[in-house]
Amino acid sequence: MPINNWLNAPTSMVISVSSSIVSEIFLTDADMFHMFSRAEAWIRAFEREQTGRKQRKENFGSLYRLLNKELEGHFAGLYQRFEEMGLLEPDEKAA
Repeated sequence: MPINNWLNAPTSMVISVSSSIVSEIFLTDADMFHMFSRAEAWIRAFEREQTGRKQRKENFGSLYRLLNKELEGHFAGLYQRFEEMGLLEPDEKAA
């Protein structure tokens, strides 16, 4: 059987809308292949987006940790300079 005839042979697909109504759709194998290819493309796009979101989340977490570390060092240096200059009140030193 030639491939063109095989791809265009009707295939039956039963779709049940409810328990009392049953519909039957006739699709060719080419139509089924096209439908599954499009579904796979949508799934691949969704998975790629989820991977991108996960990477952005991890990158944001890394940025937050780096900024937090930088700010802690900066404020520790300011606190030490204020303490050396005598600009802190006694109750602020205890905090």
